[in-house]
Amino acid sequence: MDFQNYIDSKLIVSIPIYFRSPEKHEEYFKQKEQEYINSKLKQHKKLRLNINKNDKIQWKVYFNKRYYYQWEYNEVIGYIEIRKKLHNLFAFLFLVSAKRFEPIMTRKIFKISNDFPDYCIDMSNLSNKEIITEIYKILKKINDYSRRFKKYYIDTCQIDSIIGFIDFHSV
Repeated sequence: MDFQNYIDSKLIVSIPIYFRSPEKHEEYFKQKEQEYINSKLKQHKKLRLNINKNDKIQWKVYFNKRYYYQWEYNEVIGYIEIRKKLHNLFAFLFLVSAKRFEPIMTRKIFKISNDFPDYCIDMSNLSNKEIITEIYKILKKINDYSRRFKKYYIDTCQIDSIIGFIDFHSV
C-alpha cells in the first residue's frame, strides 16, 4: 500500500496497542511492590531495626510514587488508525521502531508497520452495522496475524463507546 496517497484521508479513530493488559499490569506491579517491601524488610532485619506498620505504609507509598507507572501512557507500543478516503476505510498499523518491545520505553518513534497486510474496506454498498463488523474483523485479524503480536493488548474500549454513533458515509 502506498501510504503517501492517504495523507489527505480523514482520521476516524485511533486505537492504542499496549505492552500488556491493565490486569497484567496491575499484577506485575503488585509483584514488584512486594519484592520492594521484602527487600526493605531484609535491610531492617539485617540492621536489627524495629519495624512498625507505618514503615510498611511508607514503603508502599514511596514505591507507588516512585516506581508505579501509569498504564495508559507508558506502555503504548503502537496504535491502529482507521482512516477514510472517498468510499474506502483503511487501517494503518503504527508500531514502535524497535526490534524488541519493552513495557516502558524511552524515545518512542512510531512508524507505519509493513509487516502486516493491507486492510481496506469498500463502504459503498455496506450499511453502518456492516462497516462496524468489518472494522472489528480487521482488529481481530491484526491481533491474530502474528504469534509475537498475540501477547499485546489492543484497547478497544474507546472505539466500543463511540463507534455506534459514527455515520461512516457522511464523515
